[in-house]
Amino acid sequence: MAALLLPFARRMHILKNAGPRLAQVVLLTAAIASASCWDQNPTQPSPSADNVPVMTESFNGTLPLGGSKFYSFSTSVQGTVSANLIGLKEDGADSSAQLSVSLGVPVGIACSVEVGQIVTPGAGTVISTTLPGGVYCVQILDPGNLVSPGIFSITIAHPR
Repeated sequence: MAALLLPFARRMHILKNAGPRLAQVVLLTAAIASASCWDQNPTQPSPSADNVPVMTESFNGTLPLGGSKFYSFSTSVQGTVSANLIGLKEDGADSSAQLSVSLGVPVGIACSVEVGQIVTPGAGTVISTTLPGGVYCVQILDPGNLVSPGIFSITIAHPR
């Protein structure tokens, strides 16, 4: 039994003689290790697309022949943004004239278009894309298909 305890006793003697210096090294190592794990700027988990509240805005207006209109909106978080040309009337009657609907970023008194397409009114969602939080715009434009000024209705669904 004494033979088994001899190596242990030698190790204890070495540790005992190291004394305060070893304690300082151990404390310094522990402090460095814990400091490297501490995040001074913790981030909150970003909401997933599943739990982001959605807001729907409606815009109505009169589109002149060959003209365009745009409306700005903002989102606070990343999520899906979709636009839908609900309806169009020319001379008081429903119209199926195809118009350009686009999403972009407002620049002064215009909308700098990033994505868009020619659509038929009432055909369902016309544009859908994922955008980060920010200020955006939807633009509606007559590419030459209206025969009289058109009264339009468009909705935009986006994260709050």
